[in-house]
Amino acid sequence: MSDPIPIPSTTAPARRTEPPVVTGPAPGGARVWLARALMVAGVLAALIRGVEAWMTLGAGIALALLGLTTWGSYAKKYSRLMIQCSIVLLGFWIDLDRVVQAGLSGAAFSVGVIVVTFALRPTAPIPYWPIHLHS
Repeated sequence: MSDPIPIPSTTAPARRTEPPVVTGPAPGGARVWLARALMVAGVLAALIRGVEAWMTLGAGIALALLGLTTWGSYAKKYSRLMIQCSIVLLGFWIDLDRVVQAGLSGAAFSVGVIVVTFALRPTAPIPYWPIHLHS
């Protein structure tokens, strides 16, 4: 008998996988505890009367740039809710007289732009050139 003909393998060779890239502090490490302590301190500092908003915002940006952020999934979930509530609460501080005043001045501006647009239009009719795709 003759030697059997070798059949090439149809399976691809196993790929070498790289270890996953870890972004942020490792769970349970000293860096995590430092990051959490700094974030809690930042939140508490934001509640102090003398601390300006730009100071706490700057501290949060610095923590993010240094990679000292934790609670990413919670922050993403609750930041959306906090922004929505902040916008609603901001609306409570606006006087209705100012809202009406802003609305009237905006409406007057819109009417003025429309009147000027129609006043400056050319008096001669605009020529119409039909576009022939198949000539």
